Amino acid sequence: MRAGPVHPIDMPLFATLRFQCSETGKPIDYEVPGDAGTLKDLWSRTLLRHCRHCGQVHRFSFRKAYVAGMLAVRPPQLQEG
Repeated sequence: MRAGPVHPIDMPLFATLRFQCSETGKPIDYEVPGDAGTLKDLWSRTLLRHCRHCGQVHRFSFRKAYVAGMLAVRPPQLQEG
């Protein structure tokens, strides 16, 4: 028996990028759309992002920031029940 079609979730998918402020060493998280097309388009790019810690604009590798964001420890989710 074949499974029915998979329907996309109504909520948009996001990926969290993480890079460090070069002045303070503090982590900066940055959300981007996480769909396959966006990830493919940005994978080899260098991005610019305004830093809330030092006020400067930092350059960072999308690929490195994506991996760091995926490996970052996340706060535990609330459990139902």
